[in-house]
Amino acid sequence: MFVCCSLTVKMYGSSGDTTRLPQLEQSGTLIIGPGGKKAKIDKPLPKLSSSQESALKKAQKYAMEQNIKMVLVQQTIAHKQQVGVFIVLWYIYMLLLCFVHMFAVC
Repeated sequence: MFVCCSLTVKMYGSSGDTTRLPQLEQSGTLIIGPGGKKAKIDKPLPKLSSSQESALKKAQKYAMEQNIKMVLVQQTIAHKQQVGVFIVLWYIYMLLLCFVHMFAVC
């Protein structure tokens, strides 16, 4: 069984033309995963082979590492912004302190 489909994508460039993507072909049976409609599923998902399980574990590990890396980068950026604001406020405080001292002495 082959299912053919074609997608039309609107490209946002200088011309604004639409571009047709190549036709995609699907072969084999369609297996609905978690979150699919359970009433229409006759067969459970097939068992994974050992190579597929190891590939899945590697992919999960990689996704977790990338997620942790992204969170750390976002925390670092937030920390740098907070430190920058603190330094600016400290300079303003020192400037005001100097003005108060100068006018108190005069």
